[in-house]
Amino acid sequence: MTNVHSDSATVPAKPQPSNIGIIGVGRMGQAFGDLLIASGVRVIAYDRDPRKVQVLAQRGINPATSVRDFADCEMVLTSLPDDDAVRAVVLDVSGLASVLRPGSVHLSASTIGVPFCRELDAAHSKLGQHLLAMPVLGNPEMAARRELFIILGGTEEVIGRCRIVLDRLGQRSFHASPKPWVASAMKLAANMLTAAAAGYGRGVRLFGKGRPAPGSSARNFDRLVVRWPRT
Repeated sequence: MTNVHSDSATVPAKPQPSNIGIIGVGRMGQAFGDLLIASGVRVIAYDRDPRKVQVLAQRGINPATSVRDFADCEMVLTSLPDDDAVRAVVLDVSGLASVLRPGSVHLSASTIGVPFCRELDAAHSKLGQHLLAMPVLGNPEMAARRELFIILGGTEEVIGRCRIVLDRLGQRSFHASPKPWVASAMKLAANMLTAAAAGYGRGVRLFGKGRPAPGSSARNFDRLVVRWPRT
């Protein structure tokens, strides 16, 4: 993809937002929350399981009791497992989209399908809001060490507004397209390639008695791709 590039040199950062929301504080969401708290950002968090929020509350996060508590947030990051979870939280009649003010940004770190990403983008646009797709390459352990790679789908203006947040969540980000669904497509493609590579690597190890020859293409492929952590 020739239009994928690092944004840090091309998009200027904006002032730090006063409030950032996080919805979904599983292992990845908790890592995001910890990184933002450590950088001095005021974070509001919500999860269907209040025990997860309380873990972060002990470290300085502000617990929310519902998505309505995010009305004053300029940016809200969702870290949810799939299309259905994002739809329920964001597009429900009383969901996040109904709460956010015009101009607010929804940063979606979830791995979601392309058709649903298009639908989500259209719903936000209709309300004068912005969707920034930001699926990640890496796992929660990498997130905690700020080692994630982030694929971005959104306009450069929106990315610039969110840059100060994005730079706290990963080691590098890549702008895939102004269209959020392109970032979703790239993440899904990466997952499929990783799965295929894992199968290839298992076959190489099985038939090669577990040790491809040093310097062989199979060995290099196994080292660079098969061992990439999936999310």
